[in-house]
Order: sequence, then structure tokens, then C-alpha cells
Amino acid sequence: MSKVSDIPPDNARTFLEAGRTASAPTVLPSPLLTVVQAGHYLQLSRNRVYELCRSGAIPSVRIGGSIRIPLAALEKQVTSSLNNPD
Repeated sequence: MSKVSDIPPDNARTFLEAGRTASAPTVLPSPLLTVVQAGHYLQLSRNRVYELCRSGAIPSVRIGGSIRIPLAALEKQVTSSLNNPD
């Protein structure tokens, strides 16, 4: 199994779609990411992703007691940030 550190940033989506993370088994692709998966995608810590979700900087939904981040919304926000840097 690949490690997160072995995967170039441009292949992050492919890595997530394959359902492989450093600590999770292979699963079906999902349009919703866990906080850990979003952290791998953005190369941020789990705690930082929680902070960004809490502040509204990253779009997220709460399902029961879990936070999920829509992949499409996250990609749109990253693309928007690249096109309109502060």
C-alpha cells in the first residue's frame, strides 16, 4: 500500500479516489471526505482541517457526530483560491 508521503500532490485526488489513506483500508470512492482524507488532500493536519471547518473556511457538513467535507466543494474552493490569490 502507498504511503501519503509517497504520493505527489498532483495525484492527491487519484489517491483519495482509490480510497487509500495511510490509516484506512481500501473503500469505495465517495463524494464526501473525512477530516483525515481532506487533510491528506490539502497536506494539512487533522486539527488544522477541524479549525478551518469550524471557521467556515472549508465547506463541511455534519452527519450525526461526524464532519464530512464535500470533495467537489473543496476542489472548487482550492481552484478559486489559486485563481484569486489574496
